[in-house]
Amino acid sequence: MDKWVFGKEQDKILGHYIKIVSVKVSDSAREKLPMEAGPITALLWGAMEEGIIDASIVTGKDENFKPFPMIAENQQELFKSIGYKPSQSPTLSLIGEAINKGFTDIAVVGTPCQIQGLRKLQNHPRFDFEAFDLVSLAIGTFCFGTFHNKQLDDIFKEYGINSNEIQKIDLDKQNFKMKISANSSEKEIPLNHLYDKSIRNACFACSDYTAEFADISVGKAGSEGEYSTLIIRTEKGKRIYDLAVKKKILEEKSLEKDNYELVLDLTRSKTEIVPIENIVEHSPELRSYYIRSPTIAKAYRPGNFVVLWLPDIDFLPMSISNINGNLLEITIQKIGDGTVKLFEKQIGDTIGIRGPFGNAWNYEDATNILVTGGGVGIAAITTLIDPLKKNKKNVFVAIGAKDEASLIFADRLIDLIPNTMCTT
Repeated sequence: MDKWVFGKEQDKILGHYIKIVSVKVSDSAREKLPMEAGPITALLWGAMEEGIIDASIVTGKDENFKPFPMIAENQQELFKSIGYKPSQSPTLSLIGEAINKGFTDIAVVGTPCQIQGLRKLQNHPRFDFEAFDLVSLAIGTFCFGTFHNKQLDDIFKEYGINSNEIQKIDLDKQNFKMKISANSSEKEIPLNHLYDKSIRNACFACSDYTAEFADISVGKAGSEGEYSTLIIRTEKGKRIYDLAVKKKILEEKSLEKDNYELVLDLTRSKTEIVPIENIVEHSPELRSYYIRSPTIAKAYRPGNFVVLWLPDIDFLPMSISNINGNLLEITIQKIGDGTVKLFEKQIGDTIGIRGPFGNAWNYEDATNILVTGGGVGIAAITTLIDPLKKNKKNVFVAIGAKDEASLIFADRLIDLIPNTMCTT
């Protein structure tokens, strides 16, 4: 589909793009737009004002904060779609209605899977004229999973939240929580609980976080505060974006993070469900688990960590002890309820993983480096040794453990650094 949409095969991790910027709605535009309006509303508002689009298929919300698709036929109706909704609406179901109403330049706003569905519809021989010629703009949102309405309602009730009193919902991915403003108070629900009970299972199999087939993709990852990240992917999208900047609807600034860091933000915001491919037991309390994740393997740097998710149990932060291609080795000590449950997992069972998180070690300015680790902490340092050697550093390694069985990876480290000190 890349070749059909963009004229060439995909060659970038973030998909095809012309430009990536950080933007916010300008102060002057705030005089005409609601304070809660974000860049998607601003882009559509500007395009509609210039007559580039004549209608937008967007997502509104009812009195119980349930999403529903709607056709915004004028600028004022766009405002009904402002704000994050945690569950999906059948957005594409209104394309036929919008066409039957006589609109000829229709914008569609949707999640990555909805934008993929739109492109497949546009490329279908039965609908290519209507869907391709009359839908002229696709704006996609960054997405890391959506939730079932019924199950989400059950969780709200569990936390004493009445859906008809909700004013706003936000995701705090940094602290793994959903924040709900309702009845003049704010409540928080752990994302672990939401993932256990209400996330759509298909979301775990999705690898498109940034709506790669949209004309413009919009999300918060990579930007801070009131700014959002825009990925302009097509010339059509660039035209709409340039218009918004020229008319001072949007203010832009360079992305503070480079594209590598943006990829990090995106990959660690997404939970992958992966099978355990192998388990190696070092001792009754120490095991290495082998799981595959191309995105984490590509983004990982020594010093980072990942978060494992056990459904119905917990999120567990863990170090990576080795990477071979896209196969991750994660070494774990059985201590606490979460790891006890993890030790019950067998080869072929699935777990969730997200990351990498944390800061990579900075060793560029150092020449003589001492690396130490004790017990299961040895696992956290093993990925560092090889890059240190490749950077021609003088490396000294000392490891220790309570007994020989717990002295994991001693042979691996000695192969790399023959004079590694091992103590028990």
